[in-house]
Amino acid sequence: MNKKKQLKQIAIAGLIVFTFFFVFQPFGLKVEPFNIILKSAFLYGLGTIIISLINNLLVPYFFSNYFNESRWTFGRNILFGIWYWISLTITMIIIGYLIFPNTQVSAGTFLKMFLYVFILGQFIFIVISYLNQSYLTKKHESLSVDIQTKIKSNKADDKSTEIVIPFPFDFDKRIIISEICFIESLGNYLKVFWEDSNGRLQNIVVRKSLTELEKELEGFNYIFKCHRSYVVNTHKIQKVSGDSQGLKLSLKNIEQTIPVSRSKIKEFKNLFANENAARH
Repeated sequence: MNKKKQLKQIAIAGLIVFTFFFVFQPFGLKVEPFNIILKSAFLYGLGTIIISLINNLLVPYFFSNYFNESRWTFGRNILFGIWYWISLTITMIIIGYLIFPNTQVSAGTFLKMFLYVFILGQFIFIVISYLNQSYLTKKHESLSVDIQTKIKSNKADDKSTEIVIPFPFDFDKRIIISEICFIESLGNYLKVFWEDSNGRLQNIVVRKSLTELEKELEGFNYIFKCHRSYVVNTHKIQKVSGDSQGLKLSLKNIEQTIPVSRSKIKEFKNLFANENAARH
């Protein structure tokens, strides 16, 4: 997750905590004057933001080996989660003590606050996940409409001037590159889908890696690696749709949809923008 997105989510979490304490006024805040309620809500919200910034940005920076993605495991994720909730609970207790110096801090107080923090944290997680899913869905739906329009424009202007070059695979057939629909990676094998001269869909599994394929098809811009497991012929795309997961490509006479990974969406969009610019 990029830092800009993390900062937005941290700000939302702080706002939710502020709203919770201001509206519901737990821990006896209901009997306190308005200025104390407002001060408490503000400090609890601010404390959430500060401890979240420390745990999500500073801690991974100073302990980069622990947070290395290649070494990240479920166990490490659990340990970090426990640390996060404990550190947030301690922060909340300290804030409460600063507001009400006469507060008695005990194991019972810690457990009660930990329970509040954990439950509220799950609620915040659900809210942020929902907002994130909604945002991504709208973003990808809008993007899919834009790309769909460019695809139609490209097809309308297609003069069929491409050079047809036979592409030899490890079997006794030769597939014309322009007839390829998409290729799916199956480890050290590839499943190739193409249309024959009669427009019928054909497929075959050959022993070849996707890395080898990319080198052999270098220079054919319409053959695009849209996902770590898929290569697609952009001239065969009939429809582009979007949801929270990203973009989905529908090809003619093929029920299977081809995913476009999030890391490839910008490059995929630019591909059609460049094609349009070249035509004009």
